[in-house]
Amino acid sequence: MIEKFYHFKDDEIYLIPLGDLHIGEKASFFEKALKILDNAKENEYFVMVGDLIDNALSDSIGDTHNQALSIEEQVNVVRRFLERSKDKILGVISGNHEYRTAKLAGIEPLKVICDSLGILYDENLLVLEIAVGNNASYGSARRMQYNIVVGHGYSSARTIGGKINANARIMDIINNADIYITGHTHQPSVVFNANYEIDKRNKNVKLYQNALITTTAFVGYAKYAERKFYPPNAFVNVKIKLVGKGQDKKAEIIHEIYF
Repeated sequence: MIEKFYHFKDDEIYLIPLGDLHIGEKASFFEKALKILDNAKENEYFVMVGDLIDNALSDSIGDTHNQALSIEEQVNVVRRFLERSKDKILGVISGNHEYRTAKLAGIEPLKVICDSLGILYDENLLVLEIAVGNNASYGSARRMQYNIVVGHGYSSARTIGGKINANARIMDIINNADIYITGHTHQPSVVFNANYEIDKRNKNVKLYQNALITTTAFVGYAKYAERKFYPPNAFVNVKIKLVGKGQDKKAEIIHEIYF
């Protein structure tokens, strides 16, 4: 687990999570994610949520003989993909597809790429503290800071509820973040939660709200999905608008629907 603090003086920024590109799978349309990167505005930034390569091995669910690219080619494409926007990528985490080679051979390709490009990387969890606005200096009472936890996810569930519940386990690890970002399930969703917390410092009880976001997958109906009767993916991506003005935090979730 790695924690990183970022301070942006903009009045607002946008955070765009991207993952499950499955580069190398014939059904991947990662070019759409590439277009999102290339068209990013000055105040738009990214986190990468794993499974950037498909990485089919002999003991994995994918078909090693039906890959569009070799594993070496997949890694080279991902490197070019990350390199072109490395200054806008706030962090990268590994997915279960990258972990295949880490488990088999002790090398994680995303770590090698990120280390060479100077991009923040962790194999499991990223904790990002993002302060927004000119009053976001450390210790400022008017500081607008958002705590964001990013993890790939882990689930073998087939139902929508089961997939959301599986990824919601990330909230059991760190339970006071503003936004949780996950992937893996190919079931894009946004779930809002609320609970009361005891504020020991101010000696009161306050309402605390957060959001659990699961990103879309940039892959169509692959052969293994059809074989195992998996449902097709919904293609919806999100932008997270983080505002640096006002009395309270305001994180707006903007849906972008692809057909």
